[in-house]
Amino acid sequence: MMHVEMQLCNDVLQKKPKRLTVLRRYVKPWLDFLKKYFFTINAAGAALLIAVTSFLQGNLAYLHQFRFADPLIHVINKIDQIGFLVLVGILLLMVVSALGFHKPGRSKLMVFFFLMIFILTLVAKGKFDNMGTDSMAEIIHANSQESGDFIESYLSFIKLSTKEALVLFCPLLLVPVYAQLRKNMGMAGLGDIRIALKIIAVIYLLTIVHFFYQMAANYHPIDYFRDRLEASTAQAMLGMERKRDAPNVVVYIGESTSRETLPVYTPASSLPDPLQEIRQDLILYTDVVTSFSHTFPSLYRAFTLSREPYLDQFRLIKDLHRANSIALLSAFDMETHWISNQNLVGRWDWNSELFGRHARHLQVLNGAERTYSNGTRKTDRALIAAYRQQAEQLDRPRQMMFLHSYAGHGDYCKNIPRDEWRVSGQILPPLPQKALFGDMYVGDLRERMESIKCYDSAMSFISKNLRAVIDDVAQRKMPVVFLYFADHGEEVFEGTSHDSRRNSFRHIEIPFFIYFNAAARKAYPDLYQAALANRDKPYSLEWLSDTLLDLAGIESKDRALLSVFRPELHAPKRYALRRTDIRGNQFILAVDDEDASSRHALLNQGHDYFRKRRIYNAFPGADKNKFCAYRTNSLLKYREAASIFKCVEVDITIDANAGKLYAYRPPQKNNHLQLEDMLRFGPPLEGHMLLAISNPDNRNLGLLQARLERLFAPAQRARVVLEIPHFEGLDKAHLQRLANAGYQLFYALPADFGLDCAGNPQRADCQRFGRDILPSLAQAGVRGIAFDIDAYPFVASLPAASKLQYSIKDLSVRSRDDIDRAMLARSNTYSLPYRSAFDY
Repeated sequence: MMHVEMQLCNDVLQKKPKRLTVLRRYVKPWLDFLKKYFFTINAAGAALLIAVTSFLQGNLAYLHQFRFADPLIHVINKIDQIGFLVLVGILLLMVVSALGFHKPGRSKLMVFFFLMIFILTLVAKGKFDNMGTDSMAEIIHANSQESGDFIESYLSFIKLSTKEALVLFCPLLLVPVYAQLRKNMGMAGLGDIRIALKIIAVIYLLTIVHFFYQMAANYHPIDYFRDRLEASTAQAMLGMERKRDAPNVVVYIGESTSRETLPVYTPASSLPDPLQEIRQDLILYTDVVTSFSHTFPSLYRAFTLSREPYLDQFRLIKDLHRANSIALLSAFDMETHWISNQNLVGRWDWNSELFGRHARHLQVLNGAERTYSNGTRKTDRALIAAYRQQAEQLDRPRQMMFLHSYAGHGDYCKNIPRDEWRVSGQILPPLPQKALFGDMYVGDLRERMESIKCYDSAMSFISKNLRAVIDDVAQRKMPVVFLYFADHGEEVFEGTSHDSRRNSFRHIEIPFFIYFNAAARKAYPDLYQAALANRDKPYSLEWLSDTLLDLAGIESKDRALLSVFRPELHAPKRYALRRTDIRGNQFILAVDDEDASSRHALLNQGHDYFRKRRIYNAFPGADKNKFCAYRTNSLLKYREAASIFKCVEVDITIDANAGKLYAYRPPQKNNHLQLEDMLRFGPPLEGHMLLAISNPDNRNLGLLQARLERLFAPAQRARVVLEIPHFEGLDKAHLQRLANAGYQLFYALPADFGLDCAGNPQRADCQRFGRDILPSLAQAGVRGIAFDIDAYPFVASLPAASKLQYSIKDLSVRSRDDIDRAMLARSNTYSLPYRSAFDY
């Protein structure tokens, strides 16, 4: 027996080395391969990751068929971003390895190429890939000053967030691994580096070729557009006729100005604004959008007459067949004048070339004798001076002047006179970063704030120029109508300028207003009254030519003009930003209605602003005014939300030691945004303000009331909703005093507790809440109960809640169909999620 056991033990011991030998035999080739091709493997892996994500990014239309398309695409975009950063990190790793483990004489030339590729990667991927192909095409369409400034601003510095920097430098952690692998391997590793470098070069080459292919597909020469315009104009003239006389007209074309930031559209600041002083004489339009966020495509649509106003929104500008409205105006005896401060060199100002050339009088202030490198650009003071020289023409009939300005374009301070660099503080006050921007990555805060200050100065300068022209129009004896609009908006807060790929509602929501002088109001009362009646109706620059032709007394035989001077104006549902991205995907932004985008096989892009506004506008007035924007805890998010919703919700944390109310909710850090700053620098309170109190106690509630009484007049307090959770030792007298002061008090049901009780309402603590706590709160002046929508079954089962109002939090809403209309009718306020770059 013992002999058998000994034999078995010897067999096992003999087999164990054999197994280890076999294991080494299989593993050693793989280890040798890893040692020999360490960088090649890493580069190939990153390249494969990039290739897969690029393929998926080029097939977004297919991905959007899936239920979870948005989060899936978000993950794909992140992987693509990480893949390129890892590729750059591998380059850095090769630099360090080549210097540390190889002879300098053999590696220094390779290191030079590594560093060049590293710099090009950060510039090309971090800049131009984010810019979009239509932005690149716009560089060729624009004037040389604009193109130069655009390129300079993109290449002037490299932006990397902390997370991106961590991903970028992560591969350097592999240096010890490479050192171990290279041990006893000699200098053979340079061959591995060369292969990896070739893989990376191929990836770059394919990316660049694809990028420029898409850019070329988006670009067409000026003669292409001129030929199409001339053919369409000749045909359109056959269907036009002059029906009545016309006033003289001055059209002032603004540059890069969003409606939110022009002072006449904002609450009056402590500094006087020239347009605010005559605001009552202006017809301010509150809901006008442009069709694109770049100058040429926007004005191309604005100054061409469409045969199919609705369907043209779904076509790229290269596919449009539209008549030149400036040529039509000139052909029907309007004496047109085009004064441009845009052009700097030759034919680069395409708008002057395609439209200004058809005016009877063309004046280009920055002409062909100057170049970008040695020219001195005139500011818009020269534009106003040129207007004044021509203004006497307005004493003759049938005059129409177009003034194309440039102030407002970045570099903002560079394009206005030095003595106009002054800051009102109204665009963005001097508050802490988190108070203004929330959690958004800002980068160089000083640089961002300097840019905003310069834009603030540009807005004030624009107001002065507009006022100068309006004052001249006002004193004219002949009837004159002044019309102002911006070609597109500007996203100065997010720092995306007006790049169409990184779209924002500020890119397309523009100022648009009209002024009639006394003679025009008297001679054309119907036009004046119609313009007044239409000032709150939705409109788009897509149909501006309809308005201009109608103002000139010209009719179309083919269709009714979509003019703001017609009382029966009913504009189609609006779309904007029809574009092709770098991957070849076809996009559009649905402003009013997203249903048609899928019928035209287009991907609907857009800020959550438009999604929530579509939901808001889908309900009648009494119901829509119940919608609240959830958690608006930064100044910029609060402003955005208040431009859609009549009700905004803010978290309030009471600092008893400082005696202040801050807009944040622990465990977040204090952003130092005070409620009084939100009210001071935000829009006026029109509907409800819902204040969710995070840390009430008997001491804090007294301070809360004292601070609120300083902020809200007695007439406003009925619109202030205070959501207060229950806490131990609550003195109900504090609640009663708040109720007696006029505030609406709601009990805030904890989300976890409400969800648990909805699943098991028979729990003892759930029963106690419904039997004892809620009735006692109702007796202390509490008018309602605030709860997450998932807790609705529990709340609806409580007898004490049947007499209370509801404040519902529905954070899963994506479309109007997700909202239960009966539940909305039962509620007092209904909070919806609103995603913003400035979330906190």
